[in-house]
Amino acid sequence: MELNENIISIVNVLITALIAVVTSIITSKYSTKVEKQITSRIIFDKCYSKIYTLTEYELFSKKITLEKVKHLGTEIIKICNSADNYFAPSIKVHAEWLRDSNEANFQENWDYFSSRFSMRYDIVCKDIGLPLRNKAYLINRRQYVDKWHYYRLFAQTQWPSLLFMILLLLILVLINLNS
Repeated sequence: MELNENIISIVNVLITALIAVVTSIITSKYSTKVEKQITSRIIFDKCYSKIYTLTEYELFSKKITLEKVKHLGTEIIKICNSADNYFAPSIKVHAEWLRDSNEANFQENWDYFSSRFSMRYDIVCKDIGLPLRNKAYLINRRQYVDKWHYYRLFAQTQWPSLLFMILLLLILVLINLNS
């Protein structure tokens, strides 16, 4: 009988400890979320909104020129320098790569910057509650890395139509097989 009481006592202690740990994790997540929102808003206002306005129509462009890439790199560095370090340091590094690009690597540098900045921009927008660029917008603005990314975006926006087409084709194939 005493053994069962000891086991119950140990289980109670473990449950209490588990509740304390879970509560502290939830509390710390909530308390840091407010600070993260404030910081993300500053990052957006001081840096990312300006960079996005500057690059929106050029992101992921395959027709961009070396001169344009160098110019955008220089402008992005200026924006970062005026942002009081409210930006991801990699954004400035990538902008320096753009500024220092040459004929051999400018498109690769631009594609990499576009994908990294696009991801960071969406994260900051999500943190502060701004609407994200939806998949239709990304397709219409051609803001995708390659054809594979385009097909994924298209499938995600058009999945009901695609599913209907697949089912229709499957029915037609089954009818032909039974004939």
